[in-house]
Amino acid sequence: MGSMFRLTYDVVFCDPCMEKEFIDELRIRNGNLEITVSKQAQNMEEL
Repeated sequence: MGSMFRLTYDVVFCDPCMEKEFIDELRIRNGNLEITVSKQAQNMEEL
């Protein structure tokens, strides 16, 4: 059996429109394996 790794990164975009391009590039590098993207709350009002 192979090993399983989970990597967690905190990414902040200068231009929020670049998010889709970034995810597409991750898929190419990751061999189209699963990628999970979530947004962090910036303050208590967003929770």
